[in-house]
Amino acid sequence: MRKLDIYKLVNAQTKMDKATSEFKKMKDEMCAGLEPGVYEDKYGRVTKTTYNRNSVNYAKIIEDNPDIKVEEYTEVNSVTSVTIKNLK
Repeated sequence: MRKLDIYKLVNAQTKMDKATSEFKKMKDEMCAGLEPGVYEDKYGRVTKTTYNRNSVNYAKIIEDNPDIKVEEYTEVNSVTSVTIKNLK
């Protein structure tokens, strides 16, 4: 990869991170007191929903059941990752 390509990627990521941060702040401020529902006008739609999400605390299961051999239930998956870091 050429240095110019790295510069372009880092620069684009910096702009995206700033825009994402600004958007999240704006969304949090504008939608904080919003009741669940659908809000729509000619520009778009905002939908706010509230729900309960279930999750399994695997660490607690293993702690409470030390006889379970986690290795028997462990799967290995191949993961590809590309990390871009601003060194400015």
